[in-house]
Amino acid sequence: MNETMAPKKDTMLHSAKLRPYLNISMILGVAALIMGPFSYYYLQTSWYISIFTALLGMALLFNAAIYIRLKKSQQLLIETNRNLRKQNTQDEILLKEIHHRVKNNLQTVSSLLSLQSRNTTDDRTKELLVSSQYRVISMALIHEMLYAYDDISRIQYQEYVEQLASHLIRSIKGVNNNITLKVSMPDIKLGIDTAVPLGLLINEFITNTLKHGILGDKKGLITITLHKDHRENYLLQLKDNGIGFNDTTLAKKPNSLGLRLINNLVRQLRGSLTRETSHGGVHFTVNFREPQRRINNQPED
Repeated sequence: MNETMAPKKDTMLHSAKLRPYLNISMILGVAALIMGPFSYYYLQTSWYISIFTALLGMALLFNAAIYIRLKKSQQLLIETNRNLRKQNTQDEILLKEIHHRVKNNLQTVSSLLSLQSRNTTDDRTKELLVSSQYRVISMALIHEMLYAYDDISRIQYQEYVEQLASHLIRSIKGVNNNITLKVSMPDIKLGIDTAVPLGLLINEFITNTLKHGILGDKKGLITITLHKDHRENYLLQLKDNGIGFNDTTLAKKPNSLGLRLINNLVRQLRGSLTRETSHGGVHFTVNFREPQRRINNQPED
């Protein structure tokens, strides 16, 4: 608050210092404007001296008028900036409240899915409900971070992925597990339009790896990296050292929900998906660009 008020205080002090000079300028201007004709007609001075005196008076009055106009403009600018700061603060509070309510609603949905899965005896139905619950949690975590931190438009993505992955590992493999997680996303911040579909994609990869790639209590390694080049292109790599899958496995389940969802999310990111086959386990590479925010109803790039 002190930093916000400092410029205004300096402006007021500056105006107070200039006010005596403004008063003197106006007095001298009026006096010079009167003395010009007076000296010519009554004191019989040279005409050019009278004209010079009159012009000097006009100049002094003109400068005073300019100062008064600038002062009014400055006061208007200060008031406008104050209103903008107030409006921005109100908008931030409103957005935080929206993120908070969305997070609470998603947690309610997650709780309902969890309750339903516990009351279901069919294993296939239970698996679908739990998978849906994980997807809801991945979205709720984003809104929770946007609500909790000062930046309401972008989140630190490494922190988000670490929290999401840790939650999935504990939920699927238990607290005492043999899974090693490596996440590298240095200084990556993403907006919500990219963070949500990318989070769902990462959630799908981790869930499939823990359920079908790294079986039982075996040791496993999950590596997730995200880097950005100088052209604002993002490269996401998802790796595990599980049993992987080959073309035969894909042929048996070409339309599995997990693979369809991953492909749909890549399309939503307007990116491309590549499956590397030279390494053990599963290795996906996703290239994408973060869409530019719309300004004045202009379409996204």
